[in-house]
Amino acid sequence: EKLRDQSAATGAALNAKFAAEGDAFKGEMGFGGVEQFYGGLEALVGAPLMVDGSLFKAMQMEHCGEKDADMPFDTSNGIEG
Repeated sequence: EKLRDQSAATGAALNAKFAAEGDAFKGEMGFGGVEQFYGGLEALVGAPLMVDGSLFKAMQMEHCGEKDADMPFDTSNGIEG
């Protein structure tokens, strides 16, 4: 009930909250223009590579079959591998 009765914060209030917390996104996010929005992900990073016509096989190869697949790595947001 309590959640249902709460109102949403304004965009300005949310922006101020994340700006005040400082490391919410660690400067990794940015905004593009209309061209980037309507271009979609493929325009930004390119078409996916396929293995034997399969995106699943390509993902499996990329994550499990490359020479560095067993090397641990840490992400920029604190996840340690």
